[in-house]
Amino acid sequence: MITGLITPARYACACLGAIACSTAPRYVFSSLIVIGLSLLGHTASAQVSGTVYRDYDRNGQHSVTAPTELGVGGILVSAYLDGITQPLSATTAADGTFHFSSGQIAPGMQVRLEFAGRPLYTYDSPSFTAGSDVQFVRAPASIAYGLSDPADYCQASPLLVTPVYQTGALKTGPGTLLSFPFTAEGQPTTIQEMPSQIGMSADLGTVWATALQRQSNKLVSVSFLKRHAALGPLGLGGIYVTNPTSATSSAYVDISSYINLASPSDLTALSARSFPQSFSTATADAAAFPLVGKVGLGGATFTPREDQLWVVNLYEKSLVSINVGAPLRPANTLTPDAFTSYTIPQSLTTGVNRPWAVTYYQGKLYVGVVNDASVSRKQADLRACVYVFDLTTNTFNTTPVLNVPLGYRKGWAVAGANAATSLGEYWEPWSDSWAEFSTNILNSATVPQIARVVRPQPILSSIGFDANGAMLIGLMDRTGHQTSRNQLAPTETSPSPTTVYSGYTGGDILRAALFNGMYLLEANGSSGSESGCGVDNGQGPVYTGPGNTTMAGEFYCNDQFSTLNQETFAGSVLSNPSLDNLFVTLFNPLTTWSGGTAYFDAKNGDLLRRYEVYRDETSSVLTAPRSTFGASNGVGQLNALCEAPAVSIGNRVWVDVNGDGVQDPAEPPLAGVKLSLYSATGVRLATVTSDAQGQYRFQSGPTLVLTYNTPYFIVVGSDQTSQQFNTTSNLLTVSNKTYQLTGWNQGVGTNASLNDSDAFLLTGSSTAPNLNGLPVMQFQLSLPGQTINSLDLGLQDATPCKPACLPITAQRIR
Repeated sequence: MITGLITPARYACACLGAIACSTAPRYVFSSLIVIGLSLLGHTASAQVSGTVYRDYDRNGQHSVTAPTELGVGGILVSAYLDGITQPLSATTAADGTFHFSSGQIAPGMQVRLEFAGRPLYTYDSPSFTAGSDVQFVRAPASIAYGLSDPADYCQASPLLVTPVYQTGALKTGPGTLLSFPFTAEGQPTTIQEMPSQIGMSADLGTVWATALQRQSNKLVSVSFLKRHAALGPLGLGGIYVTNPTSATSSAYVDISSYINLASPSDLTALSARSFPQSFSTATADAAAFPLVGKVGLGGATFTPREDQLWVVNLYEKSLVSINVGAPLRPANTLTPDAFTSYTIPQSLTTGVNRPWAVTYYQGKLYVGVVNDASVSRKQADLRACVYVFDLTTNTFNTTPVLNVPLGYRKGWAVAGANAATSLGEYWEPWSDSWAEFSTNILNSATVPQIARVVRPQPILSSIGFDANGAMLIGLMDRTGHQTSRNQLAPTETSPSPTTVYSGYTGGDILRAALFNGMYLLEANGSSGSESGCGVDNGQGPVYTGPGNTTMAGEFYCNDQFSTLNQETFAGSVLSNPSLDNLFVTLFNPLTTWSGGTAYFDAKNGDLLRRYEVYRDETSSVLTAPRSTFGASNGVGQLNALCEAPAVSIGNRVWVDVNGDGVQDPAEPPLAGVKLSLYSATGVRLATVTSDAQGQYRFQSGPTLVLTYNTPYFIVVGSDQTSQQFNTTSNLLTVSNKTYQLTGWNQGVGTNASLNDSDAFLLTGSSTAPNLNGLPVMQFQLSLPGQTINSLDLGLQDATPCKPACLPITAQRIR
């Protein structure tokens, strides 16, 4: 089998009701060779070159494996040559590379490089070795400049958390939210191996999506409608908050007070739902059956600033921004203007667009939608799409970045002795008619008899991105939330039913590689340059080769249980560039009637480990329902309790030889300058000293806790024990030489704030009067993981001061 990068013959088309897209990839190699030779030629002739990359692990080293740290394209690089005012310019290619040739920069020239145009919520890496947005080199030189999006970071082994559902009325236990170690594996046999309860069923009810506000360590959970299980105290629009450390949960807000989540008739029907206290009593819960996936809420996420919670309104088919504040502000302060809805792109031809997933990734939101084919009733019209929401303009791109026909064979949900006894081989149009669901007998010897029920109905429930930039798609089976274990049909009215039903789900996981800015769907188990474990297994999107030879396979092939269930995926994918590999939720991870997780190798789809989160309890009454949901989507979204990454503040002290307030390429750094970090009330928090490159940095940690949206001062030449700055002469003494402040805020060019001096004399401060008369730089943090590398200090030689010395610039702070 040939493996390699793929590109489609036809790709961009409307998501729904459009001419069928070709899914057959064409493998290409010659263009890659040409690109490679071209880059080699550029590098050979370049005097100044480099790569801008994403420093996922924030360690300042450009890694090409485990994880692969991708280049960042579209960054404007300005090169200022010593003595020349007008800069040269270049833009980084898709792989993050740039170069200036020897014809532009002569060997030995000193150059100031400035980098601009970073993607939204992207900052300098906190590591010195990753560089900053202003760098100084002497040609020839090659540099690596690391950028970091705080959302890309997670510690090496975070706790994982997922909802687990309880049938029947709300109960005090077991927990609705369970956490377990990143390395958890196998079937728990001891208390230490069991998941920990961090949220109670009685407090939360049925929630699917969770979103972590890192800076406050609060996990937000969002209600959703699941048949045979009760909503929480706030109902269909409930949003709840859990403290994972204290394992306490509380109701936050019912957003149905502000936005429509169902029609009046739907709300009336749902209000009549009732559940027995004993989970072993079967119910029909007919009201919920046709409304699953159509009313209430779906996915949820935070963006890095964490002051807006984004949720998907299934009923209005909209993306909703909720201004919850960071940290979360009291719910009673939320007013209608805190809620803003954005209509998700629609095309109502062969069915209804059904949204669910929303994920933040590198400056944008990605929203998942399926066309349910409920109008045409044709499998060929089933389609999944991913739309991008631009956070700078708050608008959707109406052309999807990924368009997936769902007519492929994905594998049996339940495999029998032959095709007649097997169920759920393909995705099927959404249905609210019980008669259209497929069944076969699981146990005919019991009274009532037990039947399996299957009808794979796609929901694009989860979107993730791996370290290679590939998009990972989780397709959840709606039937898993319309059914349970040993429950009644929604049409059942008899007190003595002849049959009870156990639902089996048939979800699927797909991978779309990133190539030249496009996402290319896997074909016959190959994705981009990688081949998965399911090549030629007949379960996945097809590849059409020479002579129209059609082959089908899947990249992630280990989402099966024995030979009985070929597709056990339960709806959630978890992939973080820092974590590299892929976590998913599934049923029957190790044994029947259970739910849990699997951990796959992101590069080849191999199974690394599985973990059982719950297992149905045994019962002497085989036909009785169980408290958990068996093979019927018994777990919700999988999330990682990632720590808030450290914030970093700095950057450079230099000798401003000509006193113009600008960091000229040949002007030297200055070591040995003391800089102290103070609170807005004048309390010293930390002190550092500029190094041989003139750099300094403050980083948050156990001994330095910084808050957001709060002003801070960096004081120059003072650490409370020794003074370098003389408030009488306004001169700074370093290594027996004296300096005065250079001009403040005197930068030049399009990036003036990057190349200037930021220190001024503080006067008139009433909150920090002890700092008046001292040179300071002021800043304020806005989000976890932020790096501020633009606080530079220019000092002009004043030993003795020449007439050309600039006057000290003062700034009054009130």
